Amino acid sequence: MGRIAAKKKGQVALEYLITYGWAILLLGVVISVIAIYSQNVDTTVREECVFPQQVLCNGIAAVDGTAGAGSSNDVDYIVMNITNNFGYPIRLTRIFFTYSPAGTVVYDHYDTRPLKDGDSVQITLRGTQEQPLYIEEGNKLNMKISIEYTPCYDENNCLSDSYNISGFANTRPLSRVGSGS
Repeated sequence: MGRIAAKKKGQVALEYLITYGWAILLLGVVISVIAIYSQNVDTTVREECVFPQQVLCNGIAAVDGTAGAGSSNDVDYIVMNITNNFGYPIRLTRIFFTYSPAGTVVYDHYDTRPLKDGDSVQITLRGTQEQPLYIEEGNKLNMKISIEYTPCYDENNCLSDSYNISGFANTRPLSRVGSGS
């Protein structure tokens, strides 16, 4: 009698595994996938700088310029390199960088000469005590960027009307090289 009861228990256990084993296996796989992908969700930032085809963004970088507590060298900055692809010269008038927590920061320190078609320019936006950039190494920085420009006929004749073209950039700020000195 004991042998039959043991055989029945084995059969019941086997039937249970066959019936519900797939669900237990699936639950284990789902938990594993969640555990693997939840570890690096915030640390992966797709580095990109995207504008319509008239402006080519060749790269962007944000730098946490913290040199140390109380240092006069604490300057955060954003560097962006763009190429004029309009097909005609343009004069850059202002660039608006909008992101949290800084809000909108305006860059308006341009050379008054037009940027020829196909030429590139590097823009360096530096924070000041009056207008800090609030860049911290490692934090994601998602920016909306609006470029205000004036079309030009040639290097000497530009229209008086200004236009805007907008894009966005995602980057993870870096630490300034040599921040200890």
